[in-house]
Amino acid sequence: MTELGGDTLRAAIRFVPVARALKADLEEIIHMENYQGVGDVALRSFRTLQTSIGQITGDSFIVALGADLPDDASDKEKVWQALLAVDQLVAYLGPQAGFPSESQVVQDRRFQSYKQLTIGSITGTKADKITEQISKRVQGAEEPEEEDDEAAES
Repeated sequence: MTELGGDTLRAAIRFVPVARALKADLEEIIHMENYQGVGDVALRSFRTLQTSIGQITGDSFIVALGADLPDDASDKEKVWQALLAVDQLVAYLGPQAGFPSESQVVQDRRFQSYKQLTIGSITGTKADKITEQISKRVQGAEEPEEEDDEAAES
C-alpha cells in the first residue's frame, strides 16, 4: 500500500465520505433486496470513484480493484461486486486518512464493559438466580419452583 502524504492525502481524504455513502447505499440495496435496475449504476459509481482515487494515489491496489463480471451478470451480482470493491476502498482510505478501520470499530464495540444484569429492581445474585431458573425452564430441565414471598425477599 502506498503511504499517502501532504496534498495527495488531502485529495484522497475528500473521497472518504463519498466511498462511505456509496457503501451505505449498496448495503441498503442489498438489505432491501431491491437490485432491479441498479447494477450498472452501482458499478459505474464504483468505477468513477476508483478512477479518481487511482489517479490521485497511483497505487496499483486501487487500480486493480474492480469487478470482472460476465456480460450477462445480474443486477444482484453487480451490486455485490460493487459493494465488495467499495468496501476495499473504504478500508484503504480510512486508515490513510487517520480514521479507524470499520472492523476495528466493530471489534471495540464487542469488548466494551457491560453493566450488571438488572431485572426491574433486582440486581446481583438474585438476578443471576432468576436468570438461571429461566434458562432451566426454557431447556425443560426443571419444573418451576414455588417460593413463598419471604424466601424470595432474602
